[in-house]
Amino acid sequence: MKQDVVFFDIEPTSKDVRNARQIKSMAAKYRKCKFTLKSNDDQHYQLYDVYSNGKVFNNVTLKVGLKKFINFLIEIKNKTGYKIVLLAHNSKSYDSDILIRNFMWQRVKIPGYLFNDLAFVDSVKLIKSWNFNFKEHNLDYLINEVLEMEPRPKGNHDAWKDVMYLKKIVFELARRRGGFVRFMSKAKLDSYKAKKNQIISNLKKKRAEKRS
Repeated sequence: MKQDVVFFDIEPTSKDVRNARQIKSMAAKYRKCKFTLKSNDDQHYQLYDVYSNGKVFNNVTLKVGLKKFINFLIEIKNKTGYKIVLLAHNSKSYDSDILIRNFMWQRVKIPGYLFNDLAFVDSVKLIKSWNFNFKEHNLDYLINEVLEMEPRPKGNHDAWKDVMYLKKIVFELARRRGGFVRFMSKAKLDSYKAKKNQIISNLKKKRAEKRS
């Protein structure tokens, strides 16, 4: 199936995905299209969405920001009709969990036609599948090893900058392996629907354990 790859990153205030209800920053990049959501304080965010006439909105709530992100993905899907793939570093155990849990906490719904055609790809697993023999696969190591740039300052991570780092790393590694389409051919897709069902199942089990 044909797919549109959206580079994605989310930075929560808590490293524990089960309690990451506050998001510091979130960003996505699709071709020349950009989406960013950045915290002003505990409850308000600055939003930039290329599909909202390229305007910057201040003091929006997290719920509004998440709804705008869904609209961002819908706009992409409406253009091509392809499956949407969110490509993030450590997506499987981190970014995908945080995004889905925040959709649930904020009671933000995804339209069915997008819900059934949305998936995640973990760039760590994708890069490992190509056997580059890197000693490590964390983003700072890859920034230094692949891009030959200085690692990020400790504790000062920005979602938009990380999205751009990831995009550059993936495209450079894809160039070494015959192109982006071939590089993505080894991508293992985790469907949004299956991931959400897994999270709900785990929550039900924990609630049942507390009652017993």
